[in-house]
Amino acid sequence: MLIFISLIISLFQLIPKAENAIARKKEAKKKEKAIGSDAVDNAVSQLEAKEEELVLEDEFELVAVISAAIAASAGTSADGFVVRSIRKIRR
Repeated sequence: MLIFISLIISLFQLIPKAENAIARKKEAKKKEKAIGSDAVDNAVSQLEAKEEELVLEDEFELVAVISAAIAASAGTSADGFVVRSIRKIRR
């Protein structure tokens, strides 16, 4: 019986080590989740930035086409005027 009790007492040394290992694993999982969510946030922000660039490029192309159409119908160069805004007319 004394040998059994001494074995149990000697195992008490391993409990803090096991608890530390479990705590480290939990922290590693939390960090992985945080890194994963940061990566998703970064990817979303990059996609939004690219989308804004595409919209601006589309707007610049629209302005260029409208300017060229006005210049062609007036028979002048597009250098003489500036497009400040574009509105769609409902008919």
